[in-house]
Amino acid sequence: MEADKGAELERSRAEIRGLRSEIQNLHSRLEVASNASSEASAEIARLKLQWSDAVAEKQVADERLAALTKEAETDKLNLSKMTANFSQLSLQQASDQLQLDIRRQECEDLRAEIASVNARIRELLPYERFRGAANALPHTNDVAKTLPVAAERAVRTARRVRRRALTAS
Repeated sequence: MEADKGAELERSRAEIRGLRSEIQNLHSRLEVASNASSEASAEIARLKLQWSDAVAEKQVADERLAALTKEAETDKLNLSKMTANFSQLSLQQASDQLQLDIRRQECEDLRAEIASVNARIRELLPYERFRGAANALPHTNDVAKTLPVAAERAVRTARRVRRRALTAS
């Protein structure tokens, strides 16, 4: 019986040693699993931080995109206004150029008229001497005196009308 008891005790001790060994093995496995779990938790925390950073960057990028889109729309609107203004200025310049051409033509016409009047004056200078001599003598006929004044008024009136007609168009 003592031998059985001793064998039983030895078996119990061997079993306890096996259990202790198994407990140590389980503790080391638990420690490895715990380390893996803490590493996974750290990785999850790092990924959550990266995700929140990415979400914040996306929000900033969305706001920047909205601002750039709004700025692009404003630039398009301003470009449209500038194009309209440029077109209007081009039309104004064309109109001004047309008026300038009209004025140049008027000036050329007036120069030609002045040259014509000067030529007519040169033609009439000899007759003015006769008129001076004729004025020295008393005349009963006043038609000769009023004729040059009426002709001069007619020329002036015709010029004024022509200038008004050209500037009105």
